[in-house]
Amino acid sequence: MATDVSTALSIAPRRTGSGLERIVRGAPAESSYGWTENLSPSELQAISVLDQLFEMPDIGDFILQSLLVPLDDASLLQPQHFAKALSTAVPQLRAAADADPSLALELGRCAGVMSHVEDMCETLRLYTTALLQG
Repeated sequence: MATDVSTALSIAPRRTGSGLERIVRGAPAESSYGWTENLSPSELQAISVLDQLFEMPDIGDFILQSLLVPLDDASLLQPQHFAKALSTAVPQLRAAADADPSLALELGRCAGVMSHVEDMCETLRLYTTALLQG
């Protein structure tokens, strides 16, 4: 009692070289219309398991969510507001470093990094102004 492998697995022969088009669990649904048998899987409107897997969050999504910092004030994304907040934060950090000796090293490093960022923003502003003047 030999059966053909393609009929036993209910897999219709497809053209080779087209790649993986979809993954469907279980037996494919029988169509009452004859014209759907001639359609490729990409032309059918069914949602495949492969598409559902691609929509699921992966490790990259989890890393991105952990790195995103929630902003309380969205105006900090504007350059002038960011520069103003940065220029007020550096003296506050230096004052906090002087006030608390146990955190002086960490706060001093933070103030140094923020001061460096402030200098880089100023350099960028100067370059932009020079480029716009020609």
